[in-house]
Amino acid sequence: MNTAPSPVPPTYPTGPYVPQEMPKAVKTARIALFVGAGLNIVIGLFLVVLTVVGPTVDETGDAGLTSGAFLLVGLISVLTGVACLLVGLKFRTGGSGVRTAAIVIAALNGASALFGLISGDGASGPSFVFTAIVLSCCLKKESAAWFARPRA
Repeated sequence: MNTAPSPVPPTYPTGPYVPQEMPKAVKTARIALFVGAGLNIVIGLFLVVLTVVGPTVDETGDAGLTSGAFLLVGLISVLTGVACLLVGLKFRTGGSGVRTAAIVIAALNGASALFGLISGDGASGPSFVFTAIVLSCCLKKESAAWFARPRA
């Protein structure tokens, strides 16, 4: 009786065997999502607290952004951070819908960051970098194979 392992990897009805360890690109995208989520949540909470604490008036006495605008931007930032966090948490078990959600969220964050960079807001730089990392990693073939793998 031959007990040597087969040189051909096992196959599933949907295709060849896919390793059950997350590829490096998927791990990198997941970490970038977590870091971006943390930044979005912290900045959003800071803006919400800033809105609640006091009025928004610059040093000349002219009102800049209204309190409502700061509150809206802060809440959107917190919600975006929570969405990034939830998508990042589903990377290990999720299917192609999780990959699609990560790509869509990253594209929306990237458009927002690019608009901020064009308008002269240097604080949008880190967000743009994390967006580029998530997009480049999620669009690789090995990432697509990870999210299309058969699950038990």
